[in-house]
Amino acid sequence: MFCNQCQETAKNSGCTIKGVCGKSDLTANLQDLLIYTCQGLSMVTIHARKNGFATGKESRFIVNSLFMTITNANFDEQSIISAINQGIRLRDELICSSSFTETNEYTNWKPGSDTELHAKAATSGVLTFDADENIRGLKQYVLYGL
Repeated sequence: MFCNQCQETAKNSGCTIKGVCGKSDLTANLQDLLIYTCQGLSMVTIHARKNGFATGKESRFIVNSLFMTITNANFDEQSIISAINQGIRLRDELICSSSFTETNEYTNWKPGSDTELHAKAATSGVLTFDADENIRGLKQYVLYGL
């Protein structure tokens, strides 16, 4: 596990069996998927704002979701799954109302089942998208700033 916003692991290498904080692999993966969901919602929110739409509800959701992912804040897997589903609903509603047309993985993905949700969670972590550690580090720096 290489969790977002973690400062507890030794040698900045990630946890190998279970989180130093007590977090399970599944919880860490779900938190990563929640951030992934927020990335898609953020893309649509930026588009909507540029086109005059109010996005206060979506922005509050993103901030609350980011707080759910900080170290030791929330290990309740069901509440994280609920937030993922809510984020997808908000994203899709905003896509429809704002005529968002860009297609990408972040704005198109939605689980058809719990199995699909868990499979996506296992592949949406910090180390999966950017092989270049400088790009990955910059993205993490921005995330921490949020």
